[in-house]
Amino acid sequence: MLKGRVNWLVDEAESMLNTASQQLMLSGNLQGAVSVLEHIDSRLSRFEQPELIPIKQAISNDLAALKNRPYVDISATALRIDRLETGISGLPLVLDGVLKPGAAPVEASNSGTWWENTWEKSLNALKGLVEVRHLDSNDAMLISPDQTYFIRENLRLRLLDARIALLQHNGEVYQSDLNNVEATVKQYFDSKSPATQSWLKELAELKALDVRMISDDSLKASLSAVRAYQEGSRTQMTTEEATQTQAAEKTASAPAATTEQATTAAPAAASAPQSLEAPALPSENKKNRPPKLPNHKTKPSLLPKLKESKHENRRLDCHSVCRRRRFSVGFRHLYRQRVRRG
Repeated sequence: MLKGRVNWLVDEAESMLNTASQQLMLSGNLQGAVSVLEHIDSRLSRFEQPELIPIKQAISNDLAALKNRPYVDISATALRIDRLETGISGLPLVLDGVLKPGAAPVEASNSGTWWENTWEKSLNALKGLVEVRHLDSNDAMLISPDQTYFIRENLRLRLLDARIALLQHNGEVYQSDLNNVEATVKQYFDSKSPATQSWLKELAELKALDVRMISDDSLKASLSAVRAYQEGSRTQMTTEEATQTQAAEKTASAPAATTEQATTAAPAAASAPQSLEAPALPSENKKNRPPKLPNHKTKPSLLPKLKESKHENRRLDCHSVCRRRRFSVGFRHLYRQRVRRG
């Protein structure tokens, strides 16, 4: 009974492992696979059979490997990409910061003479006429307002492509799209702006995620151990069934052999040669009849032989009577013919 429960539990574990492996391959459901392995481990811990030790070891190793693997929440990551896409419209361009008028100079206190105050005001006015800034990209200064619209839309398309790659667990396309987005933002937008810096920080966190497809080897050890146990169990059951069949055949062949010996002994006795005497006259037929059997009880094994001997004697008696009648009729016919001729 316990052996049947263990086999049923192993079959159920194989079904759950196959489902978890499909979930890992199709949707990357790492938490679902971990919960399945923990459930199987808790079920197997109730049994102490030594045949289950390889399955327990394989499940424990696969469970530890899956727990050490970083988990990526696909839905939460997709929502973060949507937030980045919404924040693109609020990013300031480099051109906007350059063309923005500088801060007004602070007026000095009127502590000096009239000539000194007039001189300082004239110098501040001359400094505001020309402003020198360093730009890393010259292309940012050549952008027209129409081109600014297309730059922002290009960023949105790149982020949309990255989200599709995330859902498909295509890590190479995902990283490539985010790298292109980061390079475009640093080239055409003001990286010194607080809004741009927070936007780039969240983009860097998304780039650090590993969204590659989980290989089907993650649960291969557990599935191999379960299938090895099932093959050994089937082989053992086949051997036991063959042994039981052989024992049943031996038990059934013993009575059959005894019956066959008894059956072969009866025809042998019936086919034994019997001494035939010359046909006697009808008057002597009574003397040649077989003697009657005694009244004492006969053994059951001799009854078939006695019945066959009775039938054989009756058959011989009928043949002898017919031959005698034919002889007597022929003799009478010849006798009558001689009497007529004489």
